Amino acid sequence: MRLRNLATALVLLMVPLLAHADNFTYNVNDAFTGFSVMGTITTDINTGVVSMADITDYNLVLNDGTSMLNLTPMNSQFELDGNSVTATASGLFFNFDNVNRDVLIFQSPSIGFGGNYLCYQGVEGNCDDFFGAHESVSIGSDGQIVENRSGNLQIASMPVAETPEPESLVLLGTGLLGLVGVVKRRLV
Repeated sequence: MRLRNLATALVLLMVPLLAHADNFTYNVNDAFTGFSVMGTITTDINTGVVSMADITDYNLVLNDGTSMLNLTPMNSQFELDGNSVTATASGLFFNFDNVNRDVLIFQSPSIGFGGNYLCYQGVEGNCDDFFGAHESVSIGSDGQIVENRSGNLQIASMPVAETPEPESLVLLGTGLLGLVGVVKRRLV
């Protein structure tokens, strides 16, 4: 009987290790004089340099004051060149000072279409070279609107109280197991 209880307790302690969060959803909330961007970008990492394979989903609403455009994987594509996008537990960052033609662009219906995009570009990015480091949107025939940027800036933030980390759950489980052991010892 004791062996079965011990085995059950060990299995219960292992469950939090297997149930870790695989996706991290960051909120985008940019508002400038000429445009705004609201929505989410989801990655499968929350620490380190983000690659194209790390972005698993996005839902971005662009507004240039005249028109709105919703970019999702169903109606658009994205491209990430370089190592300017980094993830932390608090947010996604883009290094606008990078001179290696780094860019993060979401564009409808496809990359290279010529309009309908949100672009984060380093000093010599691929969206256009005329404006240098910037964040820009283009919706339909409204034309491009540019906000000059510099530095390593947060472009999306992690919502507060996302999910508990597996280590916290293991600590909680270990404490509960210890408490059960103390209670059983006193009853015997």
